[in-house]
Amino acid sequence: MFVKLQLDTSCFHVLCSTKTSPPTTINGASVSVSVSPLEKLEAIAKNKQQRLLEAPSVGGAKKFIAVRKQGLDNQPESCNQTLEKNPDRKRRDKARGSFKFFYKRGKFSVDKTYAMCSTKWASYGGCIPAILGALDSFKDLDEALKPWAEKLSGMKQQALCWLGKMNKQGMEPDEVTMGIIVQLYKKAGEFRKAEEFFQKWSLNGSLRHNGSETSGAVGSDSHLSSYTYNTLIDTYGKAGQVREAFDTFEFMLREGIVPTTVTFNTMIHICGNHGRLKEVAQMMKKMDEFKCIPDTRTYNILISLHAKNDDGIKMAAGYFAKMKEACLEPDPVSYRTLLYAYLIRQMVSEAEDLVHEMDERHLEIDEYTQSALTRMYIEAGMLEKSWLWFRRFHLAGNMSSEGYSANIDAFGERRYVSEAENIFLCSQERKRLTVLEFNVMIKAYGIAKSYDKACWLFDSMQSHGVVPDKCGYSSLIQILASADLPRVAKRYLKKMQEAGVVSDCIPYCAVISSFVKLGELGMAEGLYNEMIQSKVEPDVVVYGVLINAFADIGSVKEAAGYMNEMKSARLPGNAVIYNSLIKLYTKVGYLKEAQEVYELLQSSGFRPDVYSSNCMIDLYSERSMVSQAEAIFENLKQNGDASEFTYAMMLCMYKRNGRFEEATRIARQMRELGLLTDLLSYNNVLGLYAMDGRFREAVSILKEMASACIQPDDSTFKSLGSILVKCGVPKRAVNRLQVTRKKDAQSGLQAWMATLSSVVGMYEDEDEDRNHDDEDYA
Repeated sequence: MFVKLQLDTSCFHVLCSTKTSPPTTINGASVSVSVSPLEKLEAIAKNKQQRLLEAPSVGGAKKFIAVRKQGLDNQPESCNQTLEKNPDRKRRDKARGSFKFFYKRGKFSVDKTYAMCSTKWASYGGCIPAILGALDSFKDLDEALKPWAEKLSGMKQQALCWLGKMNKQGMEPDEVTMGIIVQLYKKAGEFRKAEEFFQKWSLNGSLRHNGSETSGAVGSDSHLSSYTYNTLIDTYGKAGQVREAFDTFEFMLREGIVPTTVTFNTMIHICGNHGRLKEVAQMMKKMDEFKCIPDTRTYNILISLHAKNDDGIKMAAGYFAKMKEACLEPDPVSYRTLLYAYLIRQMVSEAEDLVHEMDERHLEIDEYTQSALTRMYIEAGMLEKSWLWFRRFHLAGNMSSEGYSANIDAFGERRYVSEAENIFLCSQERKRLTVLEFNVMIKAYGIAKSYDKACWLFDSMQSHGVVPDKCGYSSLIQILASADLPRVAKRYLKKMQEAGVVSDCIPYCAVISSFVKLGELGMAEGLYNEMIQSKVEPDVVVYGVLINAFADIGSVKEAAGYMNEMKSARLPGNAVIYNSLIKLYTKVGYLKEAQEVYELLQSSGFRPDVYSSNCMIDLYSERSMVSQAEAIFENLKQNGDASEFTYAMMLCMYKRNGRFEEATRIARQMRELGLLTDLLSYNNVLGLYAMDGRFREAVSILKEMASACIQPDDSTFKSLGSILVKCGVPKRAVNRLQVTRKKDAQSGLQAWMATLSSVVGMYEDEDEDRNHDDEDYA
């Protein structure tokens, strides 16, 4: 057993446009798509112009649906905040930027200066004045808040700190606050906390209507906004809780809350992500029923989810066309999503048409898409176009290190080393060389088996002011180890250790495995000891390589030693190690130890492989432990794992114990199942027929061997010779046939077949006559 060595491409930087969302996966490749809009802050918009805040009638809790700045004499406890000071280092006048609340008979009123807050707060600093001003100027919330899209619900700890202050002061979170916190947890990927917060908020009585309280997550008396429902649905979707998302959507409809385009976009996205295309169609139909007009994001979602399917490209292109028919202008995401779908399918003509359209609209083609286009031309064998396409972006002068790396990798993976080298030089000319370009160029040399160049380039990194990283070391070591150059790999492993970038045993494992493959177990053990001395802990794979290596040569002591070390390290065994031990114990004939490991393998939840099961059958059959062998054989048959070798061993066991009826049944099953393909199997069946007096079947087997071009060996002719002797042919005549075969294999085989056909036919005819005579006499 050798560790499968391959380049760890996960450590290479994946190029992704900084202007798009993180890439999703289409047929194993990444693609940037926009799937959901910046949620509209509908609840905030509704309350933006509110000037009176009702004091609560229950519990005395105070609710605020606005932002306020307290005076310095009532400054809230700081959450790592500092007071802003003016240039002459005096505290700002607390009346400045006045946004004050006055309590009158159960109502809070806001000072009229709030209407001028965008100018009054100009000296306050921060983004809140500008946000409020934008909300006054734009009707569309997306447009209003776009400048802050990457900066809002991002300071999680500070937000939770302010929530804590609200609780301490007896201020009960309202729906807006709840929505903000749920959104915060959702964006942080903490979906369970988001759900728990909503449940707690609901059960604490914040959902009230006419004095009543709800008892569930969303009660029948609740009047939540569509914004809140959208947030909840999206949270469930991102958490993979599809059923809960559907339940919330259906409850929303029952409550009479009209879903928005955002709602349907979210539901369509959830359905599509989980491969539920039937529900996608249903959502589109329901969207039409509610007169919700699909927007650009709707079509982008539909294009993306259909582009993921191998047979969905026509649907994706169809929705792109429908978007235009609906007088909606495709945005860069629309183009990039469809273009990438064309690229990975090598639909060159369609991709070129789309690129032409993008150029006409002066839409930027990002580096990620550019490298994918280069790769498409390479895959299509259009090398000249791929190079021209790269040159277009290189000459523009805006290509980043990631862009150069992606293009080097595209050519390198197809062994176009010369082109990859030229791109590397282009990057060098632009003085953009980083460790990324070196790493992918080294990878390209490894794929092309140019190992000397890979080492030379790695050694030249420091002369270019570039320091090798863990990825570079690991890649070069794996390249050299897989090329059966463990001694060279070991030198770079030592350098990696000296550089202090060895964090695990993976590079050691690669080199150890390479030594084992070459049979240099001493070097493998030596490197293992160096690893232990360097305080790098081995994992189960390292132990598996060494245990298997010593199992192959029958070294029980060494294999058991590493097994004990693994146990001491409290590392659980795996199927590979257990199977290796069974193989070892079978080789040296240790039945008890093999049984213990086989039982351990089964109790650990692993299914024994065919080889291990065959080993156990072999051990049992040698000791005539028929019932134990039969139990394993039947289990293999039930699982469909019984191989030709399995059947052959069972046949031999029955034959050895004189159970010819069972052996003959096995032979018949082998022929029926097409499991007679190997010379050893043919010899076993032939030997059985010769021993059991089934001479005609034996001749038939010999003819099958000739038809299958299976060349008989000495064992074959030994069984055939015994048949001739049993039929009365003198041993001298049999020996002459052997001499003829050795002089000329082909003519000798024909002589054997002719003799056998004649003799066996005559023998069985005489045998039948004798049987008739006996019957007549009786």
